[in-house]
Amino acid sequence: MSRKTWIWLTVASAVVLVLLIGGAIVAVMNVSSTSGGGVATRWEEHVVKEGGTDRILLLNVDGMIMSSITGTTLGAAGTSSDEMRAKLDQAMKDKTLKGIVVHVNSPGGDVVASDEIYRKLVQVKEDTGLPLVFSFGSTAASGGYYIAAAADQIVSNPMTITGSIGVIMSSYNYSELADKAGVREVIIKSGEMKDMGSGMRDMTDEERDIFQTVVDESYGRFVEVVSTGRGMSEDRVRDLADGRIYTGQQAKELGLVDQLGTLEDAIQTAEELAGVTDATVVSYSEPFNLSSLFRMTAEQLAGRKPLSVAELLEVNPPGLMYLYTTD
Repeated sequence: MSRKTWIWLTVASAVVLVLLIGGAIVAVMNVSSTSGGGVATRWEEHVVKEGGTDRILLLNVDGMIMSSITGTTLGAAGTSSDEMRAKLDQAMKDKTLKGIVVHVNSPGGDVVASDEIYRKLVQVKEDTGLPLVFSFGSTAASGGYYIAAAADQIVSNPMTITGSIGVIMSSYNYSELADKAGVREVIIKSGEMKDMGSGMRDMTDEERDIFQTVVDESYGRFVEVVSTGRGMSEDRVRDLADGRIYTGQQAKELGLVDQLGTLEDAIQTAEELAGVTDATVVSYSEPFNLSSLFRMTAEQLAGRKPLSVAELLEVNPPGLMYLYTTD
């Protein structure tokens, strides 16, 4: 065997050894630094804006809102309600915080995940008394607006896409395609409605009525949340909540947001509500450790990119969604 071959074998063996050791370290770090759901139990703080001793927490809701998105290379493409609630749990223990600002750039997402974040935000306000201000970025629609109903104040860019107050449940009917391909579905079920929504046949009127009842109930919850948060009558909310989108300027005129401005304006509003000036703004991120290092390296080697909304819907098949999408 040539010297060159030996060198390559040695290098390959070293790489394999490093990967094996790294895998073991990743497993240990995941157990020690995350909860059972793969969510960090302690978040690292990063200073976003230097200031005085008073502190304001900045949280970001980016991309699709899902209950759990562990196991996908999302980056800023999605927000997990598990992570948001864990971050808010940490914030509730921090007695140095004077306020919380949530920056939203999201089309919404899962109904349950959106409601979990909303309920947690309400709990934080009730338990801590901290002012809660929302800042709307490019998009804060449907579930992205739903969670903002917990805010004391909402600050929106004039050109933000917001609103889309409503619920959607979608499915596909591919029965004609299956017929052309000669595919037949064989169903053995325990009850008449067990296969309701099957894409292998047309939906019956009775099935559609059942689905509509579920959608209407979730819609009623959305209306109730907005009515409570914005101090509007439910009839007024229903007038605005036909699923259409609004610009931030239109939303301001309709009473869906409080003021027009930027993230900096939202931070200033939080300072005013808290009675402080020149606060230090901090954010939370996953602790950097060997686990995250190996994960990022693997993702780069694999050439993976953040998932689009359409790809996220494939990873997490949609049920009831507070979601604005043109896909």
